Formats: sequence, C-alpha cells, structure tokens
Amino acid sequence: MVEKLHIVATQLVAWSKKRYPNARKKIEELKEELLSRMNNHTLQYDHGRIQNIHKEIEALWRQEEMFWGLRSRIKWLKWGDRNTKFFHATTIQRRNRNRITMLMNAEGDWVRDNETLKHMTVDFFQNLYTSVGPRNFQPILNNIPLSVDATMNLKLTEAVTMEEVYEATHQLGATKAPGLDGLNGLFFQ
Repeated sequence: MVEKLHIVATQLVAWSKKRYPNARKKIEELKEELLSRMNNHTLQYDHGRIQNIHKEIEALWRQEEMFWGLRSRIKWLKWGDRNTKFFHATTIQRRNRNRITMLMNAEGDWVRDNETLKHMTVDFFQNLYTSVGPRNFQPILNNIPLSVDATMNLKLTEAVTMEEVYEATHQLGATKAPGLDGLNGLFFQ
C-alpha cells in the first residue's frame, strides 16, 4: 500500500509539473522577450506579438495567484488558528502588508513621516465626509409627492395617551421571548 501511494504521489507531481509548468520561469522568459522586442530596433516591431505577450503574462500571473491562494488556504486549514509559528508568521505578514508606510500628498510627493501621515489621513476623511457649500434640495423635494399632509402630521406629533400605552402593552405576548432589556410582555402589562 505504501509503495502504491508513493507511485501515485510521484505520478501526480509529474502530471502537475507537466500540466502547470513553473509560471515564474515562463513569466521571466516572456518579460525578457517583451523587453528585447520593445528595445531592439533591428527586430520588426510586432504590435500583435507584444499584445499576446502581455496577455500571456497576465494569464500566468492569475495562475500563479490562484496557486498560492490555494496553497495558503491548505496551510490555513491544516494549521489554522493553532498557536503555531505558522499562525504567528501569517499574522505578522498580514499586519506588515496592511501597514501604510507612505502616502502621496497633493503636490505629488511621497510622505513617510508618521505625524504627517496621521494628519493627511485625518484631513482626507474629514474632507471626504464634509459637505462644501450650501445645498438646495428644494427642486428635488418639489418632485416628490407628499405622503403626510398637515392634518396627519398633527396627529403623528401629538402627545401619547395612557390608553395608547395600555393598548400597545397588552398587544405584547405575555410569555413571549424577552426583549433586549431582558423583560417580557408580562412585566410591562
């Protein structure tokens, strides 16, 4: 059984290498060809071939991304949230990848100073969520039909009576599940 498993594993590795050859090596070869075609003026400038190279590189990048995504998923399923070196390494890697170390300011310069980055971030979101200038919504509101007229509005805004409170509390199920406050309808009744 062990020997058969070894044979299957060997054949699967060979099949995998044949079916999905090393994408990185192929990408580097295509990049070199692209660079030589674009820089070498003695070769006839073949726009169609250059486009094909770009498409092949993008396809290989997608293939490589899928491969590593599946590999990381397999490792995550295997090692998961266990308190292992793998877990800590992936957490640190994710933290480093998500860290913002520089931003481009309005003048087009890259800023790396932490205090300046903080101010830029706060300013960006304050500007993003702050309205500028007066807003005139009246033309829009004029085109929306009124659902509540003046008499309905008076009825809706008048004070609540004890009869309404009594009726509402007695419509609650007395022994139904409690609300967020932990009290059921019987308490209010």
